[in-house]
Amino acid sequence: MRKWIGVSVLLGIFLVLSCHKGNKGPVTPACPEFEEPQPFSFELRKNGIFLSDSNYLAGIAITYSYNNGTNSVEDLVVSDAITTPDGIIHREVTSTNMALSSAYGTKIYYLAYPDTSKVDTLDLDVVRTPATNCEYVFNFLRVDNIIAKTDTPLVEQGDSTYILNHP
Repeated sequence: MRKWIGVSVLLGIFLVLSCHKGNKGPVTPACPEFEEPQPFSFELRKNGIFLSDSNYLAGIAITYSYNNGTNSVEDLVVSDAITTPDGIIHREVTSTNMALSSAYGTKIYYLAYPDTSKVDTLDLDVVRTPATNCEYVFNFLRVDNIIAKTDTPLVEQGDSTYILNHP
């Protein structure tokens, strides 16, 4: 009898741990297993030239409104330099939390540049539904109501890097 109790306790612990795959995001009845989305990533271009100064890019701030307050996107990461065959140096800024938050309701973000008082409004639409086979789909990114383009040469693992024009 004790053996079955011990096995039952171990089985219960295993089931709880296997169903809870981290505290990264909600599980919904329609899409019961949690999967992390591809990161939201973008590059900045000013006067047709990609900005590759990592210190400048690290000074970017993205915020969003939540519960009558302003919160910062805390997981912004500037990539290492990527040089394409044509010699252009690229650096991406990425955030997994923005993609995840967008899929679950937070669609509007504010991008502040370190060298100007200009703030761009980002409308990021990511969805995850049974219609998308429970995968995260980036529908669009609007920057100040203009659809942002993507940079296909930098596509890695199925994600797209959006191109934002620095004011």
